[in-house]
Amino acid sequence: MQKITPFLWFDGNAEEAANFYVALFEDSNVLNVSRGPDGKAFMVTFSLCIAKHKRK
Repeated sequence: MQKITPFLWFDGNAEEAANFYVALFEDSNVLNVSRGPDGKAFMVTFSLCIAKHKRK
């Protein structure tokens, strides 16, 4: 299976958007929140629907 790595831009509400998406999909979570000097999130890393596959 090919890995897809999208880049999404949220102007001023990245943390809110990430929390919204992880609430929609099972096996999803916020991995990291980088904050600026003002305490606001400027970069959020999250994963959606981590699929686990077994190969024989």
